Amino acid sequence: MDSLQKLKLCNGCKQIKSFVCFSTTPPGRGDSNNLRARCKECRARQNLAWHHNNPIRAKQNRSKYYASHIQEEKLQAKTWRDANYEQHHFNNKIWKKLNPSKNAKNSSAKRAKKLQATPSWLTAIHHAQIQEMYDVAVAKTIQTGIKHHVDHIFPLQGKNFSGLHAPWNLQVIPELDNISKKNKFPKEYHELSWGES
Repeated sequence: MDSLQKLKLCNGCKQIKSFVCFSTTPPGRGDSNNLRARCKECRARQNLAWHHNNPIRAKQNRSKYYASHIQEEKLQAKTWRDANYEQHHFNNKIWKKLNPSKNAKNSSAKRAKKLQATPSWLTAIHHAQIQEMYDVAVAKTIQTGIKHHVDHIFPLQGKNFSGLHAPWNLQVIPELDNISKKNKFPKEYHELSWGES
C-alpha cells in the first residue's frame, strides 16, 4: 500500500492523518513504522511554544548548534542572501529603524573591531554597559530634540594615543560637540605629556 494511503492517529491533535504528515525517527525510537507520535504541525506548534517559554535555553541551544556548524550556517545564510537580495536589504532597513541604538552600537563596534580597539577580555556586563550608552543617546535625542552621539573620550584614532571601545571610555554628548571634538583629547587631559618622562 502506498504511504499516502496509510493512516496514523496523531497523539497531539487526535486526528487521523496520512503517514507523510509525520516525521520519521531512527529505528527503535518511534512506532513500528519509525514515525513520531505527533504530526509535523503539532510538533511545530510544540517547538514554537517551547522557544517562547524558554528564550534563554533556546538561545543557548542555538548558539551551541551554530558554533558546531558554523561553516554550514554561513554558507546557508549566504545562499539565502544571494537568492533573496531585495528581501534581505528590506529586512535590514526595517531592523535598523526599529533598533536605532543597537544599529549605532553595531556600527561603532564594527569600526572599533577594525581598529582592534575592543578588548577581547570584555565581559557580558561590559557589553551590556556599552549598549546602555547607545540607548541613553537615543533617549536623550528623543527627549531634547537634539541629536546625541556616543563619543569615545579618548578617540580610537588619536594622534599620539588611541583609546578603547569600552564602557569607561564612552560618554553621551550632543552631535555638534562630538563633531567639533573630532579626534582630539578632552581639554582636561591636554596638559598631560603622553609618552614623555
